[in-house]
Amino acid sequence: FRATDPTEVQYKQVLYWINFLKGRVTPSEPIGHCGVISRRSKVVVVGTHATASLFNKNADGEYVCSDGEAMLNTVRLRFETHFDIHDKLILLDASQANCPGVKALKNYLNRARESIVSRLQKPLGLLETTINYLMTLRKQHANFPVITWPHFTTIIRNDVNPLAGDTHCRQLIQQLQLIGEVVYLRDETSELDYVVLSPEWLGTHVLGYLLSAEYLSRCRITGCYSVDDFVPLYPEIGEVGDLLQILDTLQMCSQCDAHGDTEFEFPAFNLLEPPKDVWQKDRPAFVYGGLRVLPMRGMERSLISTFPRIQVALRRSMQDFQDPMDADLTQWHKCSKMCSGQMEAL
Repeated sequence: FRATDPTEVQYKQVLYWINFLKGRVTPSEPIGHCGVISRRSKVVVVGTHATASLFNKNADGEYVCSDGEAMLNTVRLRFETHFDIHDKLILLDASQANCPGVKALKNYLNRARESIVSRLQKPLGLLETTINYLMTLRKQHANFPVITWPHFTTIIRNDVNPLAGDTHCRQLIQQLQLIGEVVYLRDETSELDYVVLSPEWLGTHVLGYLLSAEYLSRCRITGCYSVDDFVPLYPEIGEVGDLLQILDTLQMCSQCDAHGDTEFEFPAFNLLEPPKDVWQKDRPAFVYGGLRVLPMRGMERSLISTFPRIQVALRRSMQDFQDPMDADLTQWHKCSKMCSGQMEAL
């Protein structure tokens, strides 16, 4: 948070980010006394833009703030079952690389890293060899650094260690992902998993570009793309359909039928406004019911990024109908309507 903001704003900022983390960290069992999970993720609260004109310093030269410490204690009590939150608030001036606050943050990160590493499984002997070989593998698949899991295991046995078994490969891919060398994607529908050899390529060149403000300003407002529509976006990829399969695995899009042709629907790109008559309320004989989903305090904006994934799930659910003619799904910007017989859901 920004240390120059009012205390209420700081508190809302901290709540937002901790709830953001909470929604993305799966609790691990066993769950102990008072609901404390067994492996709590480590969190440190940092205030930036701290200056000598705003805060006093302690004996170590670090900035201190009584209001900030009170806020930290409140946050720790609220989230202590899920996170191991550092008991000290760190205030720093990010423009000063050698300020005491930056040094305190680095020291904490080093201690936290040592604590985490000490609990990890001992690295396999072929881990370092595989990391070195990944450089060659990335050059071979520079245009599309994604391979299937069976292909990955074959490469490990043929080019790294012929004695590597299935268990070794599973442990290896877990350790490679933990240190950020690869991304392992599990496709629940086709039961064919993928290994992304370059996380930076996936996060920046693909997801970062597609979700950037630049691309969203000129995307197709229907959100529907054919394979041919994606070719100009990534001309270096020989089979763009493979990229769309990866995006489908990430639940960023889903396949849909468009007059007999296969298209991919991206709800995040759908900018169509719902028609005014999308929901008729002038039918007294009809029974209306609904469910309102409210996010936790501090997470009011979370549904903005969550709802497109719900729309992807809705599109996939259409495949569950025995006869596709039994149901119809229409989707707009932040709105979906499903009809089946005399039932409607908005």
